[in-house]
Amino acid sequence: MRRSPLIAPPGAIPAPSPSKAPSSTASATPPWSASSARWAEVHASLEEVVDALVAALAGADTVYALLGGFAVNAYGFPRMTRDVDVCVDVHRDEAEAVEGLLDALEAAGFRANRPAIRARLDAGRGLLTVYLGLTRLDVFLRRPGDAWGSVLENRRPLGDGEPGLWLASPEDIVAMKLAAGRPRDLEDVRAMVDLNRDRMDLARLRRLVADLASRSDRAELTTMLEQVLASTS
Repeated sequence: MRRSPLIAPPGAIPAPSPSKAPSSTASATPPWSASSARWAEVHASLEEVVDALVAALAGADTVYALLGGFAVNAYGFPRMTRDVDVCVDVHRDEAEAVEGLLDALEAAGFRANRPAIRARLDAGRGLLTVYLGLTRLDVFLRRPGDAWGSVLENRRPLGDGEPGLWLASPEDIVAMKLAAGRPRDLEDVRAMVDLNRDRMDLARLRRLVADLASRSDRAELTTMLEQVLASTS
């Protein structure tokens, strides 16, 4: 199987406007430099996880979008990440769909603790955690009426091979990172906006963040977004 790229190949995602000055957020020495033996080990593991994941989801005919640090890397900001996050649409009876999804993941080499997963689902959490080697894969399940529906509807393709890769949109990545709020997440937000502003729907991004702020009673999220937009314009 063709290796899944951590960084978007030329032409996979439109390049920023040539008039835009180079950003200081794009480090000349990325944290995943080939000189780091430890990162080389993690990097290979992440590629293996994504290859196995995409093959499993394609075989199960499952709509998905990659999230988190892997997506941030793919949109042009290289940084260390030790796990893989994905959102999937189970699109039918959840219990049956989860069993089918776990069957496909296990056939691709993932390890799943099914009793623990069922207990988590019974408690109302739409999250599956499985492992390939030492690398964790978190699978977020789309449920009727939740925000994951918008993420999947606005996903974007990356690469030109089969079975291909689908990423959450830059707007969704920024909104999720802003809500998470850790220093690393806020660094990702600034870099994502700086590197991808010309291809982002800023009106949709503002709506996403306003909705998150309202649902979580965190009005500061909209202020934080505007500060980022002002500092990267």
